[in-house]
Formats: sequence, C-alpha cells, structure tokens
Amino acid sequence: MNPYNPYYSQYPGNYEPPKQIQYSVVNAPSVDYAKSYPVAPGNSVSFKIENQPFLCTKTMGFSPLEKPVFETYRLIKEDEAEIADDKPEYVLKEELVAIESRLAEIEKSLKPRRRKTEEPENE
Repeated sequence: MNPYNPYYSQYPGNYEPPKQIQYSVVNAPSVDYAKSYPVAPGNSVSFKIENQPFLCTKTMGFSPLEKPVFETYRLIKEDEAEIADDKPEYVLKEELVAIESRLAEIEKSLKPRRRKTEEPENE
C-alpha cells in the first residue's frame, strides 16, 4: 500500500477511484425533452421545465444497462406569512408555568359537589 495515496495499490492496474454521482441542472422546454435527454452512467440531471411548475430528475446507475430513474416534482409557492407564523410544536417553560398556574386557579374555583342522597325517613 502506498502511504501517500491509500487508494493506489502497489500492484499496477488495481487502482479504483471512489464512485460519486455528479449532479447538474438543465432548463428544459417540456417533460418529454427531459425524458429523452441523454445522461451518462453514474450521473444525475435535474430539469427545470420552462413555463410549467415542474422540476424533474433523471438519474442513471453506474452500469449502462440499468434503466434510468425519472422523477417529477410539482413546485408550490409558499406564502412567507405562513412560514413566519409557524409555531413550534413544543411548549416553552414560561408557557408551561402559565398553563399550570391557570389550571391551579380553575381547580380552586371548583367547589366539591355533594350528591343529594335520600335520607331514610325515621318512623
């Protein structure tokens, strides 16, 4: 093993670099154009469909015999007001203390109710 390059073996011809998928973005006039776009093995291409709210991806495996994976996503515009108004799904400590004190006040205001029971008549 070569101490300067761990991927390079001492034996010639055994060097195999790590495989990584490469990504790119292409503007496409239609979904059919994106489906027919050539993609090299081990690569993935994203397509922004012009004049339509779609984003597509086409990914090829590392073998040229594999079928490409084609996925289509619909783009939805988010309102900034809705995003800003999202409250966390947890309770802050100050809020919890306020809730507990309000609950204690409600419990104090409730009076214990006694059932009216029929008393046996003394004869």
